[in-house]
Amino acid sequence: MRKGILLFMLLVVLTGCKTKYVAVPEYHNVYVEKHDTLVHRDSIFEKDSVLIMMNGDTVTIYKTKILYKDRWRERIVYRDSIRTDSIRVPYPVEKELTFWQKTWIKVGKMLFYGLVIICIIFWLVYVLRARRKC
Repeated sequence: MRKGILLFMLLVVLTGCKTKYVAVPEYHNVYVEKHDTLVHRDSIFEKDSVLIMMNGDTVTIYKTKILYKDRWRERIVYRDSIRTDSIRVPYPVEKELTFWQKTWIKVGKMLFYGLVIICIIFWLVYVLRARRKC
């Protein structure tokens, strides 16, 4: 019987509440700057020729025209953007205790203090009996 009471008192003393951790998002802004280089190249090669031949009383004329066009265009495009990241950070959340939880905490405190007082009384009785025997 005595062991059962001691075990019950020990269980009451050791039971308690635990703090819950809830993940709360924390926002961070990241500034991102990108740039792209766009190159556009266009080249044109033209060849123009005229050929006239003389056959008998005909005159032959040869004309050749070669035209090169090379166009090089370079453009840099900048893009700035803001990227928002949310990082989950554990945050302790404590809710208010119910009536029964508060009651059990008070009962546990009273039992603990009572146990301490009983132990002190038994120790004093043991010390006083030991002194009387001497």
